[in-house]
Amino acid sequence: VQPIKAALYFDNADGFGNWRILIGTDATKELRRLTKSDRKKAGIVVKKIKQLSNGHFSEDNQKRLNRFGWGVPVYEAKMQRDLRLVIVTAGETYKPFKIYGIYTHTQVNRIWDAIGQHLVGKGKEYRAGRISFYGKQQCMAYENPPTFPGGDIYLPACFPPETTQTDIKPTPLVLSDKDMDELHSLLVLDKYVTFSQGFLNGLIANQDVEHVFELTPQERVIVDCKASCYVLGRSGTGKTTTMLFKMLGIQRAWEMQTSGTTMPKPRQVFVTKSRMLALKVEEYFTKLLESLALAGYSLEQLKQMKDRKMIQAEGLIDPDDVPEDKIGIPMRYSALEANHFPLFVTFDKLARMIAADVLSEDDLEAQRAAKLFIETDDPEGQKSLVTYKTFSRLYWPHFPQPLTKGLESWLVYSEFMGVIKGSESSLSCPGGFLDEETYCSLSSRSNPTFATHRKTIYALFEAYCKLKRHHRQHDVADRTHAILKTLLQGTSLKGQQIDYLYVDEAQDNLLIDALRKCPVILAYAAW
Repeated sequence: VQPIKAALYFDNADGFGNWRILIGTDATKELRRLTKSDRKKAGIVVKKIKQLSNGHFSEDNQKRLNRFGWGVPVYEAKMQRDLRLVIVTAGETYKPFKIYGIYTHTQVNRIWDAIGQHLVGKGKEYRAGRISFYGKQQCMAYENPPTFPGGDIYLPACFPPETTQTDIKPTPLVLSDKDMDELHSLLVLDKYVTFSQGFLNGLIANQDVEHVFELTPQERVIVDCKASCYVLGRSGTGKTTTMLFKMLGIQRAWEMQTSGTTMPKPRQVFVTKSRMLALKVEEYFTKLLESLALAGYSLEQLKQMKDRKMIQAEGLIDPDDVPEDKIGIPMRYSALEANHFPLFVTFDKLARMIAADVLSEDDLEAQRAAKLFIETDDPEGQKSLVTYKTFSRLYWPHFPQPLTKGLESWLVYSEFMGVIKGSESSLSCPGGFLDEETYCSLSSRSNPTFATHRKTIYALFEAYCKLKRHHRQHDVADRTHAILKTLLQGTSLKGQQIDYLYVDEAQDNLLIDALRKCPVILAYAAW
């Protein structure tokens, strides 16, 4: 695999200047509202943003809102008698302005001391490379003079990193609950996107599209990583987002390099257990691609977009109503072509696609296994998989009551799948599962759940296996063992190799599901 660096840097819109503009969620919503209700006023806002990007810092464009000595300066730029932009300079090497919001004159004097204090507490991101304006009260060394002597247009310049970092303790502020909510929204919930040509064209076309937002330094490290990695974090910390943006950046980098080259399209696959999550992520990815395409649209194409979208909306179908084998993904892995990538798929679907290739051999055992694991329209075949729902409804009530007393069915099922059949040690066992002696000797420190009930659990496992054979059913661990056994015996995986594999919610899979035979750049995300 030849790693491609993700390309997620976006320039300002055409005709804008060297000061990079990042616009926040609240400001974007207000600008879209103005675009629909008062296009003249929206044009005034865009004109002011363009002035700032070109370094036009007149007195009206940089009135300080927070008090001196209260952290990073926050400014307002006057547009009309009762309309203001609130901005801050984020001192990083790519010279951005952040637009916090579009406010009336009476709204701009409430929480800006707190904003400035919070930003200075972020340390080197705002202090080590801080940007300022020449000739003003906040000016310091290492900055550019006006473009023309005596003028008010300035090119951006960055301070060199500070050799020492000092801890700044903010002065306590008393804010109302309403102000605290707004502060939290601006500093935590808001996302900032580049005021790019794609963003501007989205406004012109009156399209509420998704745009790539500015990543945190920690998220940027993940996106730029060229090696395999694990991304760990609790829910809502951005694991899926970083994986998706990495996919988008690689796709965009390939598109930017394909002109005049024969570079093959990167084969990227996003895998998760949840079908709904796979569909939602693919939908978001498609919207991001559409937002990138907006940058190349002409005014005539932008005028046609709204009508075309309305026509498409009339034929919308709930994706949950469409069978998984009818959504354009082939039945076999070897049938995947370049147009299928990036591919968003559930782990179950991907496993069935691989099984359709590797288990369709002359060997009778492989053919028997294939009938179990390959997708089929046969109702009996569709009922052959033992999910937890099947286990709790058809298996658990038939186990000996003395064995199940005091135990939870979902914990027992997880122990069967995750430890006895799904652990890495199970691969070296003849039947694809740990024998009783091995299971009972497991460390109570690494496997504490049933440390004092090992023999009872194994007796339940033997009862489960007996019932499963009787019903001629299989579970997810059986499928993975069958595929790995075939591959490890020398059967090659048909089809082209995947270049990048992204596994979301990795904790929902078995350990044996994570084993791989071919070199591929991996990204695992789990809580």
